Amino acid sequence: MSSAAGVDASSRRLYTVTPTDHTAYIVIATAVGLAILPVFGLIRYFVRRATDIGADDVLLFASSAVAIVQSDITLRAPSSGLGQSTTILQPERVAVTEQLYYTSIILWVLSLALSKASTASLLMRLGVTKQHKMAFGAMLAFVALWSVASVFALALQCDLSQPWRLAGTQCPGTTLRWEITSAFDILFEVAVPFAAAALVWPLEAAIATKLNVTLAFCFRLPLVIIIAIRLLNFPANTLTRDPTLRLDLFVVWSQTQMFWSIISAIIPSLRPFLRGLSTYTEDLGGSTTDPHSQRYAKPSEYELSNLRSTASNSNHHQSQSQSHWKGGGDSSKDFLDTIIGNTGQHSTSVGRAQRRADGNDQQSLDSNDSQNMIIQKDVQFTVAWESAQEKSY
Repeated sequence: MSSAAGVDASSRRLYTVTPTDHTAYIVIATAVGLAILPVFGLIRYFVRRATDIGADDVLLFASSAVAIVQSDITLRAPSSGLGQSTTILQPERVAVTEQLYYTSIILWVLSLALSKASTASLLMRLGVTKQHKMAFGAMLAFVALWSVASVFALALQCDLSQPWRLAGTQCPGTTLRWEITSAFDILFEVAVPFAAAALVWPLEAAIATKLNVTLAFCFRLPLVIIIAIRLLNFPANTLTRDPTLRLDLFVVWSQTQMFWSIISAIIPSLRPFLRGLSTYTEDLGGSTTDPHSQRYAKPSEYELSNLRSTASNSNHHQSQSQSHWKGGGDSSKDFLDTIIGNTGQHSTSVGRAQRRADGNDQQSLDSNDSQNMIIQKDVQFTVAWESAQEKSY
């Protein structure tokens, strides 16, 4: 009775791992990645919805879109035979499987390249000096060259008349091609945290704050381990003898790398890592009034520069205090606006009721007199008073 129940339960499984069928590994890895990716995508959207769309956002969206298409093809491949031994597949199914795998690899490279470009573009967008812009522009150029070289190296292999064919063909140098492309892949991932540290270190902030920001970009470092494991699982000796089965773990780790590359490009925009920068970067450079602050400011906040007194004998005095980079420029104020993704929402306003000349207190903030003593922290601190009879702050 128990034996019959076990057979019945086994027959209801979508995939069963056997010595000649490892389809389940590929399906599970791809499905989990597709389930997690939209969650981080929504987080990115809600964090950045109040800011202008930048090139890093467009590149990240394109990378996610390509990853979804690539995953759809990868999920179709197991139904044709990817993950199964050629000994149990018909020759026509092997041919279809090889074509699907070939297409998925090309899209895989494009998705990786776009996610890398998104990270480099974000760093370039946050760059303060001309040297920063040039360095991060060089990173973008490196990614572009890597993507083109990788596509050609992986697409033009084995039989050039049918480059997708693996079974029963000769593929000299395939392992070397993967090692070279992966080496430059690792080089980029290692360079990103150092580039982020070089960007943040000149900021006059606490060491913990700098480390916290750098940590956000260090989430790309696990890709180094993933790439190494993927290379270790490349079937160099059995690729042409039984490619549909021996590529199973290689495909699994390739999918893992693609999804983590996109997720690690999203993480730097999350506020918990970068909120501490607001204390040190909100008041850097720029003019007194941020054009975005009125759009996203809370209704209860007042902007002193937009308030005018109706009194004829008003005499305004302003004092301003600014923080500075150790060599930054006027564009450094955009660091906070871009990296936190919440422009103008960190303003604080303090109101004080005025005492009129006749001795009556006026508690309403709607009066012209009371508005003249409102102090608002926007980009700079500004204090104004109206007459000598009023007590200054």
